[in-house]
Amino acid sequence: MEKHVPVESNGCDQQSNGARKARSDANRPTHQQSLHLMDRESGLVDWVSPTDPLNPKQSPMASSMVAPGTALTLQEFNEPSQILGSFMVTIFVLGYAVGPLFLAPLSEIYGRYPVVILSTWTFNAWILGSALAPNMVGLTVMRFLAGVGGSGVMTIAPAIVADLYPVERRGFASSLIVLAQSLGPAIGPICGGFISESLGWRWAYWVLLIASASVTLLMTVIMPESYAPKILQKRARQMQKVTGRTDIHPQLDQNISTKAILARSIARPTKMLTTSPVVLLICAYVATVYGFLYLLFTTLPIVFSETYGWPTSLVGLAYTPLALGMIMAIGVIMKTNDANVIKLTKKNNNIYEPEMRLSSTIYYAAVLPVSLFWYGWSTEQKVHWAVPIVGLIPFGWGMIGIFLPCQTYLVDVFTDYSASAVAASRTSLSIVGAFLPLAGPPLYQALGFGFGNTVLGVIALVMTPIPLLLYKYNCKLTAPEIYKHIDLCDFPFSKHKLVVPHRDGRNTLYLTSYIHHIDGMSDDESQILLDELFTHATQPKYRQLVPWENDSDLIMWDNTAVLHRATGGAYLAENVRDMRRTTSHDTGVHRFGMNDPTKPFQQGLPIPKS
Repeated sequence: MEKHVPVESNGCDQQSNGARKARSDANRPTHQQSLHLMDRESGLVDWVSPTDPLNPKQSPMASSMVAPGTALTLQEFNEPSQILGSFMVTIFVLGYAVGPLFLAPLSEIYGRYPVVILSTWTFNAWILGSALAPNMVGLTVMRFLAGVGGSGVMTIAPAIVADLYPVERRGFASSLIVLAQSLGPAIGPICGGFISESLGWRWAYWVLLIASASVTLLMTVIMPESYAPKILQKRARQMQKVTGRTDIHPQLDQNISTKAILARSIARPTKMLTTSPVVLLICAYVATVYGFLYLLFTTLPIVFSETYGWPTSLVGLAYTPLALGMIMAIGVIMKTNDANVIKLTKKNNNIYEPEMRLSSTIYYAAVLPVSLFWYGWSTEQKVHWAVPIVGLIPFGWGMIGIFLPCQTYLVDVFTDYSASAVAASRTSLSIVGAFLPLAGPPLYQALGFGFGNTVLGVIALVMTPIPLLLYKYNCKLTAPEIYKHIDLCDFPFSKHKLVVPHRDGRNTLYLTSYIHHIDGMSDDESQILLDELFTHATQPKYRQLVPWENDSDLIMWDNTAVLHRATGGAYLAENVRDMRRTTSHDTGVHRFGMNDPTKPFQQGLPIPKS
């Protein structure tokens, strides 16, 4: 939610970033996709066609691999504190909290490729430093810096999914990303346990470095740029050289200084966390679940080595049920999530809303507290080791069932700035994941594993309804305070005439990106006519730059023909708008303004209660 965000006003109320994401129709092209021809007269460069081949839409194993070898590390450095051992593991995750705050915004300025590649090579350098660390302080610092470098690919990968895949395929692609990110912490300890006991704890870092450097080298060679604005900038520079014209610039060009963009971009994730209740709720829930996961990571070696007498080489196997639960959940989500979204979209008059991603989350969230109760009391009573092992499977299932839809939801809502939205989530969950495990040893010493995990289970139970509440009531969560007494989700489609007389006698074209269809015409016929009208309305002669001051400000132009809704989120892209056009009906995720269907010539909000 940025101040003084430039909004390019012109012919149509082209979808603002938040609304465009919310209204992405899986069965019809968006208006942005229809604006694909280059405007040679004004030097605008865009995709040659919707099928332009350059259009990008056509694992943290290091965090946990060393966990089984923590005791060996503490022994070498003569450090007896279990809390220090836990911190040595989780300090890596704290780096995840710092890195996204500047790496994600940088990817929205300089592109995905350079930020991912540079941060990943930096990660390799700090892993090398960890392998050579002479003392505990040096090892801790190296692991923190490695976390900062490793956070780049973790944060930007979901944004690359948004760059490459349309809404109806995004759930499947996101599942693959989350699978890699989640299996790393679960499988890492299995490898780390055998390596640490047979070769020493330092070899866990050497093996990690060999694997990571090999993958990074491959990425450097074959990974393409996926961020559309950067691809179009490159095309514009090439056309400048070929034509000799200096006025050629991309359709998505922001015309803002890099310094200003960088300052706003770095602040964007923090502003999303502090000003958007939706982002705050999602991040708080995911961060809590992630904190529980890392609490398990740091306590599993203690439980199965001290309570059940497992050797270091076998302790890593205790993480296997978490991985199994994750794989099972991802398999189900990959098969059902996109299909469920398409089904709900069809039921919703072919209008997609990001909250549809959260519709099935409750079924996964419900098993999380059950798993914590099961694992806690079975270890407290020291029953056979197979019982707590099996009890961890639902945790892996529930965690992925929460994490994946929530992450995909943020990507869908903030498509162009999905890296910043994911950075906000990644920062919050990394902070909790880094510090919550430090409370583990004191908690379990005071309450035992039974009541200690009961406390965690109750917290998980209380937070279980959050995705369901977002699914049902997000309209009101994103509305200004004065309109929250109105249930906007119940408002039906309003109607208006495409051409109406303005009070000064001119005929005004009511043309918006939110128009669903034209009465008396099929959806396809409506789309063809609307595309032609949008092409006419977005001519350069109609453009005008207009700023807004604050999130959710409403700007009524002096001819009262246009009401602009400043959406939630920090959007720097210029949105085209004609001063003579108006918004008719908002079906977006940030909606709060609806037309009065009985007054076709006016744009109005519900009257606030005095």
